Amino acid sequence: MGSYQQFLWIADSFLLMAVGLFFFGYVTAEKIWLLVPSIITFSLGWGVGVTTRIFMQKEYFGMVNFGTILGFLSGIVMVGTISGPPLAGWVFDTWGSYQGAWLGACAITVVVAILGFTMPSPSTTIRILDQPTNQH
Repeated sequence: MGSYQQFLWIADSFLLMAVGLFFFGYVTAEKIWLLVPSIITFSLGWGVGVTTRIFMQKEYFGMVNFGTILGFLSGIVMVGTISGPPLAGWVFDTWGSYQGAWLGACAITVVVAILGFTMPSPSTTIRILDQPTNQH
């Protein structure tokens, strides 16, 4: 089982993504240079988050129902994936800029990072799902 410090990587990854979204929210023709720190921080955060998420799922929930839980979690991610583009379009249509969409996504990502920092360590969670069942 991984140490609790390893699980803080997921919260750190969300903070990196938030910084990238913040920079991206302020990119203009005059501030095109902000794309560089935006791409670096967001891509590092995304890469760490995507690769750490599966490991965390195993540590928190075990392997017995791994596929079912992964499918459920993927469904939750899909809600944002599906609703994000129309919401960003509405922001642009309403205010004439995508800045509000990027800064809103940044704020949501900061909230997720805070939740990540407050998660209990896997050793304190009860992993009932990993206990073998007696099938008669």
